[in-house]
Amino acid sequence: MSMHSFGSALTLYRSGTLSLPQAARLAGCAEAALASAPGPRTRSRQPRTRDAGVGGPTPLADAD
Repeated sequence: MSMHSFGSALTLYRSGTLSLPQAARLAGCAEAALASAPGPRTRSRQPRTRDAGVGGPTPLADAD
């Protein structure tokens, strides 16, 4: 079983394209291994912020 075929089979199973037995055959593993695979890893979607004054525009000095 290659990781690519396992990942592809898992994606197709979770999307409803393949049944669990079909996906297990495609991945070359037991149904239990496919069914117990952890969910997808997600990255944090926290907005990126800047510290005040760092990298922002330089304020204009008073022209007297």
